[in-house]
Amino acid sequence: MFDCLDEVEDYRSAWGQRYRLGTVLALAARLAGFRGVTAFAQFAALLDQAQRQAVGCFYSPSRRCYTTTSITTFHNILATLPLSLI
Repeated sequence: MFDCLDEVEDYRSAWGQRYRLGTVLALAARLAGFRGVTAFAQFAALLDQAQRQAVGCFYSPSRRCYTTTSITTFHNILATLPLSLI
């Protein structure tokens, strides 16, 4: 599933992107039965470092670890998805 979602063309501008679109969509798809972006962010925060690496989370050199998307990031990305991707 992740490979397919990673092939979705990213509609966002390259400026300021920290998380790949495929990563955010994979986490959201895994939680499709949950309600709200808060549940998505909470689930992502529970992933260990190996799981975060596997789904393509951002590696923060300053923190020396993989970081997950925040509630705001989930909301912004999912709220602005083009209808052609839904």
